[in-house]
Amino acid sequence: MITFYDPDCNEASNSLPIEESRHGLKSLRIRLNEDFDVINGKGLKLHAVMIGSDNGILEYKIQRVEKNKRSTPKLHMAVSPLKQADRFEYFIEKATELGVDQITPILCKRTEKPRINAKRLERIIVSGMKQSGNSFMPKLNDLTNISDLIQNSKEDLKYIGHCEEGQKTHLKNIDFSTDALFIVGPEGDFDENEIKLAMENGFKSITLGDLTLRTETAALSLSSYFQLSK
Repeated sequence: MITFYDPDCNEASNSLPIEESRHGLKSLRIRLNEDFDVINGKGLKLHAVMIGSDNGILEYKIQRVEKNKRSTPKLHMAVSPLKQADRFEYFIEKATELGVDQITPILCKRTEKPRINAKRLERIIVSGMKQSGNSFMPKLNDLTNISDLIQNSKEDLKYIGHCEEGQKTHLKNIDFSTDALFIVGPEGDFDENEIKLAMENGFKSITLGDLTLRTETAALSLSSYFQLSK
């Protein structure tokens, strides 16, 4: 099903925003009486049908209104930006499709690219949301220092993935029945002080097995497992 995004749509809406209209009319070539969905990223999904266009604005009639509640428990993924921006963007897109509730880019000691393009990431989130039909938009937080995130985290389950030796909880042994936060570090891993700070603030170390995974692979493995465990 084709899905459009309109953050301001409601039960009385009858047309798409200019950019979405242009995409629908020129790129997707939506035709009269063709069905599609409109989402607002806050749980509202409109099942609609095209009834016409006026000055490049796609007009529709609502066939059915779907009001969704955000699924629980919620997952918060905190991940270091990567030197290769496209790899971090891939994580953002797929995490959105998997229904991650919140994403925080974290600045670590070994983060090689200490900045993000928030506007571009938001566009990727919208694309992932439309692709998957997810009616909720993940919250993209500002780039946050890892120490601030660790000390201010409120989730019940808090885990840190790292490559250092020591006792670790395997992913399959976690009871995903409450909100969770996972933090995944940069290519060079967290340094020992970051791991120590996490442990002092109620985090537990986690392992995904014997393989050493790239940052985005580890983050998506965690996101996928959490979603499938609901």
